[in-house]
Amino acid sequence: MHMFFTFILILLFPTSSFPQQKTMIVGNNIIQIDSSGVSRNSSLKYDPVFVPEKFELFEIKNKTIFLNQSSGVLYEMKNDSIVRIDNSYDDKIHNRSLDFVYRDTLFRFGGYGYFNNNKNLIFYDEKVNEWDIINYKNSNLIEPFNFVGFHFIREDKLYVFGYYIINDEVNESQIVKKGFVLDLNQRKITKTFELIDSFEHPRSYFNLNEDYVLLINGQRKSFIVDKKTLDFYSYKLNVRENTVVVESNFLIVKNQLFYESRDKNMNISVASLDIESLINNMKFEGKIIKYKWNFLIYFSISLILLIPFYIVGRKTLFKKKSISLDEKTLQYGSVKIDLEDKMIEVVSLLLNQEKVSNNQLLEIFHVEDQNRIHINREKNNCIDRINLIFELKTKKQLIHKDKSLFDGRMIEYFINKNLL
Repeated sequence: MHMFFTFILILLFPTSSFPQQKTMIVGNNIIQIDSSGVSRNSSLKYDPVFVPEKFELFEIKNKTIFLNQSSGVLYEMKNDSIVRIDNSYDDKIHNRSLDFVYRDTLFRFGGYGYFNNNKNLIFYDEKVNEWDIINYKNSNLIEPFNFVGFHFIREDKLYVFGYYIINDEVNESQIVKKGFVLDLNQRKITKTFELIDSFEHPRSYFNLNEDYVLLINGQRKSFIVDKKTLDFYSYKLNVRENTVVVESNFLIVKNQLFYESRDKNMNISVASLDIESLINNMKFEGKIIKYKWNFLIYFSISLILLIPFYIVGRKTLFKKKSISLDEKTLQYGSVKIDLEDKMIEVVSLLLNQEKVSNNQLLEIFHVEDQNRIHINREKNNCIDRINLIFELKTKKQLIHKDKSLFDGRMIEYFINKNLL
């Protein structure tokens, strides 16, 4: 009878109608906030060595993960308990690192420990429950850093605005009013820039949604940055809203920003702001990036000089060469190249996918009971021959390869992006 009654309730009130709970760290407590905005202390069980205020919380693939702020130690919330899941060391070299989630993977960038700033980019490998380093290009364009001003991710690019470096000799922090863009897909620094002179390192910042990030500075005047245009706007906080603590944790629930607030007695609790109200009442201020006039003048002159060429020869100058494939021939622009059967299969697979794993290519050369090393050698020889033939005809390489972003032990192959 009880089970029947429960079934009727589920039919009348679907699961989605019940308040869904999200978890947040507030001070040294773990609280849960439901979709109606009601918060309560959680009854989670964990070891005394787990101190909530020393961890950051991330929601990854429906899992609640707790990351130690100074080391690679990770905990996960499982049912009513918080348990450790990593095989890392408590190395204490990641203080004030930039921690973020990209493609359901946890990353750390920069940090400080044992009198040393670093600019390492690492990720957590769930397969082995350990951290691994990612090599990225143009790292010489940025300084080793810790304690980022603010950041956001847009279209596979990590934007970083302002950061601190610690002077080892006097152990003092110095703010760097610069920023950079890291292309997470191509794994390279693609741009650096200077911030406006009035830029202040916020005491807390919150990524509100896909379009805006909120900065809380030392005054009642906060700022909202448009992620697309990099315009920034001001918003005057009232007395209640200005109680945000330094480096506050936050949570977004149904257009409400929940954050850590401190009252006059220095007690920490959870407070909220209406995001729609913030956006509707912000005032335009300008650009957050400092643009140099020399660059603008150069760009304008170059644009004027290019206009006649564009009008006269746009059909030929800007026409892209295409790559096509039939049964026996690869065609690049007007160049035709005859290929063998296996070569055709390899190129066809690469043209139909953005990236192809080594294992996928090995299937083309698979022969029953044949040694895998020999098969791999045949595959490598075939790709080398394709590149050689193509380069003789076009002076360009057709096939490139690189290590996988998420598993440095795996190799991926792809068509030269400059040809497409």
